[in-house]
Amino acid sequence: MANQHPTTEREKEALAWATNAFRLKSAELEKGYLDNVREAVVKDVIEYHDYLSARGKGLFTSAPKVDETGWLIRNVSAELLKRNGQLPAELVDFAASSLREDQQSSRRPGPKKHDLITRDLVIGIVVYCIVKKWGFKRTRKRFSKTKAACAVSIAQAALWDGARLQLSEDDIVKASNKFERFIPSRHKTRAGTPRFF
Repeated sequence: MANQHPTTEREKEALAWATNAFRLKSAELEKGYLDNVREAVVKDVIEYHDYLSARGKGLFTSAPKVDETGWLIRNVSAELLKRNGQLPAELVDFAASSLREDQQSSRRPGPKKHDLITRDLVIGIVVYCIVKKWGFKRTRKRFSKTKAACAVSIAQAALWDGARLQLSEDDIVKASNKFERFIPSRHKTRAGTPRFF
């Protein structure tokens, strides 16, 4: 479907789908959502690690340098160590540097970097799906005189309609960029929709 030229009808379909997606995921769009579901998230990541390991694959494509959530990779590493005293090779350096780090000195006042990570991932998934399924370009051309719809503009309207969340197109582009960095391409399905959405 993605190779068809987007039409007004396809824009309406994409908007309806995205509005419903944001309505269903409204809790995950809230600031600090990930902290409220910490144990379940760690359990899910461990299960996914076990699933991939049983098939000879690794969860992480390379050694993580930073834990975007502020705690997820550290907690996954701790659970894996507790279980059998071993870590996947790609987590060893991360775990060692986390143990050496002074956690107190790295805390700064103000919003935590990970407060909005689930919001950004949900938005990024929606933008990605609109591009893949309905064939819209991800963003508009900056200096174009036309106001043709793009995946980001559709997601912006859907965010308001589905979750009463008002963000600029630039904020949605940033969220979409985070999603593209956070989710390696091999964890997306062939059809283009990530498995967890």
